[in-house]
Amino acid sequence: VDAARRQQKRSFYINMGSMASLVLLASFLIWWKFVRSNERRLDQTITIPAGEFLVGDGTPMKLEEYDIDKYEVTIGQYANFVRFIEMNPEREKDFDHPEQPRWITGHVPEDWEIYFGRAKAGKPVRSVPISLNSPMMMVSWWDAYAYAKWRGRELPSEAQWEKAARGTAGFKFPWGEELDPKRLNSGADFVAQQPAAKGSVDGFNYWGDVDAQKQDESPYGVIGMAGNVSEWTATWSPEQKPVIKGGNFSAPAQPLSGKITDREAKDRQESIGFRTVNRKLP
Repeated sequence: VDAARRQQKRSFYINMGSMASLVLLASFLIWWKFVRSNERRLDQTITIPAGEFLVGDGTPMKLEEYDIDKYEVTIGQYANFVRFIEMNPEREKDFDHPEQPRWITGHVPEDWEIYFGRAKAGKPVRSVPISLNSPMMMVSWWDAYAYAKWRGRELPSEAQWEKAARGTAGFKFPWGEELDPKRLNSGADFVAQQPAAKGSVDGFNYWGDVDAQKQDESPYGVIGMAGNVSEWTATWSPEQKPVIKGGNFSAPAQPLSGKITDREAKDRQESIGFRTVNRKLP
């Protein structure tokens, strides 16, 4: 009888152990497929001290202290904004720019579910690698403004952007005066018809994660201002179009003093993203 009881107890423990193992395995598989995230923490900011610097073609200018995002805003970060407005639809208009056209009714970009879904899963979109750490693209100027306002921040002025990118000496490129195509994600490797191609110069064909090209670093330590995606600023041109700064993966490398002024505020493109600052415009 004692032997039979011991055998029963042994079988009970074995069965319980097997069930516990199955539960742990199932939990791991659920976590792996539905909960696990590829997102890294990339919300650091860099303080840009007050003082004089050279802007544009070498014009001296002074700015007060401000801080700027170290990296371009990511898909994962923008997803938090989308989640907020989906849960609080009555609040979405609170973040609209006062001059936003009435026919623009939201800030969830076109094809958001495709880009975000593939980024969350870590699967390519149109054969291009993408993750939650990739730059938020396909956003209009109005979207970028709304996201910044939601965070209690602003888009940088052209001057703020340039100081953070060029330092006080007004370098042509974040690292100095000479172009080094290996240090930035520019159009050196861009082949639109072959999105899955590997870059042989800078390592990228299309966009890359915002922290991938660490050599594209300004004197203040701000990353990705010469390439990857160009960036909306708070400054508007005399023709009433937003000023866009910085190079991108589809265009030849250009000095940081350059700008793009032929895009409409409503435009959404894969080559345009943004970053934010925390001070009022000068």
